[in-house]
Amino acid sequence: DTLTLTSRVLEGNLAGVSLHRELPVYLPPQYGTERERRFPVVFYLAGYSGWGRMKIAAERAWDEPLWAEFDRKMTSGELEPAIVAFPDCFTSSGGSQYVNSPALGRFADHVCDELVPAVDAHYRTLADRDRRGVMGKSSGGFGALYLGMTRPDVFGLVCSTAGDSQYDLTMVGDIAKAAQYIQIGR
Repeated sequence: DTLTLTSRVLEGNLAGVSLHRELPVYLPPQYGTERERRFPVVFYLAGYSGWGRMKIAAERAWDEPLWAEFDRKMTSGELEPAIVAFPDCFTSSGGSQYVNSPALGRFADHVCDELVPAVDAHYRTLADRDRRGVMGKSSGGFGALYLGMTRPDVFGLVCSTAGDSQYDLTMVGDIAKAAQYIQIGR
């Protein structure tokens, strides 16, 4: 399923990031057959240069698509049936790191204050932080850690796989180059 939203918290961003966002939502096989059942929700954050639709639609060499793997594992009982939402937080810079930025927009607020309530309003969710998780890999893993730590009222479960970190060690040279570039006015 896909929700289409117009963000209010992204208004006024300096980068001209679109306010119109698609939110692909995976519904487990049980969603259509167990009509009274409510489900936990996982927000799956894409890594740098990725976005929600790309994650759910991606075909992987020698492997089944992610949605088919979810179907198989949720039907067999290997995974608890859950709703999985795939936010689109792509920007002209390739990503948002899922933080609030005066330049790119308030993406932490977008996920927590717009997308979470939209999913809870449109689907039969267990609308409780203890039944709501956030996960991601790389920049998505950083976003999961960041949102989990800064918004524990929203997310009670966090999974970060190879989450970006140690910027003070990995970005020192790039930060110095950027500062020099900005100072020179190029």
